[in-house]
Amino acid sequence: MTFESFNRWDVVGDKYFKGNLTGKISKVRVVTVKKNKPSMISIKDSMNVNANSYNVEVQSKTKGPLMPCYRSRLPIAEAKYNDLMKLCKDKVIPAPFHHEYSIIPKATNAKDTLPESDIEDDE
Repeated sequence: MTFESFNRWDVVGDKYFKGNLTGKISKVRVVTVKKNKPSMISIKDSMNVNANSYNVEVQSKTKGPLMPCYRSRLPIAEAKYNDLMKLCKDKVIPAPFHHEYSIIPKATNAKDTLPESDIEDDE
Protein backbone atom coordinates (compact mmCIF):
# COMPACT_ATOMS: atom_id res chain seq x y z
CA MET A 1 0.00 0.00 0.00
CA THR A 2 1.06 3.55 -0.59
CA PHE A 3 -0.19 6.90 0.66
CA GLU A 4 -2.33 7.00 -2.51
CA SER A 5 -4.33 4.00 -1.22
CA PHE A 6 -6.01 6.09 1.49
CA ASN A 7 -9.09 8.07 0.50
CA ARG A 8 -11.49 10.44 2.26
CA TRP A 9 -14.48 8.11 2.72
CA ASP A 10 -15.95 10.50 5.30
CA VAL A 11 -16.74 12.90 2.45
CA VAL A 12 -18.61 10.14 0.61
CA GLY A 13 -20.54 9.21 3.76
CA ASP A 14 -21.55 12.81 4.44
CA LYS A 15 -22.60 13.36 0.84
CA TYR A 16 -24.45 10.15 0.03
CA PHE A 17 -26.10 8.99 3.25
CA LYS A 18 -29.06 10.78 4.78
CA GLY A 19 -29.32 10.27 8.51
CA ASN A 20 -26.82 10.66 11.29
CA LEU A 21 -24.42 7.71 11.52
CA THR A 22 -21.87 9.58 13.67
CA GLY A 23 -20.74 7.41 16.54
CA LYS A 24 -22.88 4.52 15.36
CA ILE A 25 -20.85 3.01 12.55
CA SER A 26 -18.63 0.95 14.88
CA LYS A 27 -21.74 -0.50 16.51
CA VAL A 28 -23.32 -1.74 13.26
CA ARG A 29 -23.80 -5.51 13.33
CA VAL A 30 -26.29 -6.19 10.51
CA VAL A 31 -26.83 -4.31 7.24
CA THR A 32 -29.67 -5.37 4.95
CA VAL A 33 -30.14 -4.24 1.35
CA LYS A 34 -33.31 -5.30 -0.44
CA LYS A 35 -33.42 -5.71 -4.20
CA ASN A 36 -36.71 -3.81 -4.50
CA LYS A 37 -35.31 -0.82 -2.51
CA PRO A 38 -31.63 -0.46 -3.47
CA SER A 39 -31.49 3.14 -2.22
CA MET A 40 -32.46 2.14 1.34
CA ILE A 41 -30.39 0.10 3.77
CA SER A 42 -31.60 -1.27 7.08
CA ILE A 43 -29.11 -1.24 9.95
CA LYS A 44 -29.14 -3.09 13.29
CA ASP A 45 -26.71 -2.71 16.16
CA SER A 46 -27.42 -6.22 17.44
CA MET A 47 -27.31 -9.73 16.00
CA ASN A 48 -30.63 -10.47 17.72
CA VAL A 49 -33.32 -11.26 15.13
CA ASN A 50 -35.86 -9.18 17.07
CA ALA A 51 -33.58 -6.15 17.52
CA ASN A 52 -34.81 -2.77 16.34
CA SER A 53 -33.47 -1.55 13.03
CA TYR A 54 -33.29 1.88 11.46
CA ASN A 55 -33.22 2.86 7.82
CA VAL A 56 -30.60 4.95 6.07
CA GLU A 57 -31.23 6.33 2.60
CA VAL A 58 -28.42 6.02 0.08
CA GLN A 59 -28.78 8.99 -2.26
CA SER A 60 -26.74 7.87 -5.28
CA LYS A 61 -23.62 6.10 -6.40
CA THR A 62 -20.22 7.72 -6.01
CA LYS A 63 -19.33 9.69 -9.11
CA GLY A 64 -15.85 10.90 -9.83
CA PRO A 65 -12.63 10.17 -8.02
CA LEU A 66 -12.39 10.03 -4.24
CA MET A 67 -10.44 12.74 -2.46
CA PRO A 68 -7.06 11.50 -1.22
CA CYS A 69 -6.20 11.71 2.49
CA TYR A 70 -2.57 12.61 1.80
CA ARG A 71 -0.79 14.54 -0.95
CA SER A 72 2.56 12.81 -0.39
CA ARG A 73 4.23 10.14 1.72
CA LEU A 74 4.09 10.94 5.41
CA PRO A 75 7.46 11.52 7.05
CA ILE A 76 8.61 9.66 10.14
CA ALA A 77 10.53 11.15 13.05
CA GLU A 78 14.24 11.54 12.38
CA ALA A 79 15.07 9.42 15.44
CA LYS A 80 12.93 6.57 14.10
CA TYR A 81 14.58 6.89 10.67
CA ASN A 82 18.03 6.72 12.28
CA ASP A 83 16.98 3.62 14.25
CA LEU A 84 15.82 1.96 11.02
CA MET A 85 19.11 2.81 9.31
CA LYS A 86 21.02 1.31 12.26
CA LEU A 87 18.94 -1.88 11.95
CA CYS A 88 19.88 -1.99 8.26
CA LYS A 89 23.56 -1.38 9.02
CA ASP A 90 23.53 -4.09 11.73
CA LYS A 91 21.86 -6.45 9.22
CA VAL A 92 18.80 -6.94 11.42
CA ILE A 93 16.75 -5.83 8.41
CA PRO A 94 17.63 -8.02 5.40
CA ALA A 95 19.58 -6.32 2.58
CA PRO A 96 16.80 -6.58 -0.05
CA PHE A 97 14.71 -4.17 2.06
CA HIS A 98 17.39 -1.53 2.78
CA HIS A 99 16.47 0.65 -0.20
CA GLU A 100 12.80 0.66 0.78
CA TYR A 101 13.66 1.91 4.27
CA SER A 102 16.26 4.41 3.07
CA ILE A 103 13.77 6.31 0.89
CA ILE A 104 11.24 6.84 3.69
CA PRO A 105 10.89 10.61 4.17
CA LYS A 106 12.00 11.94 7.55
CA ALA A 107 11.28 15.19 9.34
CA THR A 108 12.69 16.74 12.48
CA ASN A 109 9.22 17.98 13.45
CA ALA A 110 7.38 14.66 12.86
CA LYS A 111 5.83 13.28 16.04
CA ASP A 112 6.94 9.82 17.06
CA THR A 113 3.64 9.00 18.74
CA LEU A 114 0.33 7.46 17.82
CA PRO A 115 -2.70 9.75 17.65
CA GLU A 116 -5.08 9.68 20.60
CA SER A 117 -7.83 7.11 20.20
CA ASP A 118 -11.41 8.33 20.02
CA ILE A 119 -12.60 5.11 21.66
CA GLU A 120 -13.04 5.30 25.41
CA ASP A 121 -11.51 2.58 27.56
CA ASP A 122 -13.84 0.64 29.84
CA GLU A 123 -12.66 1.15 33.39
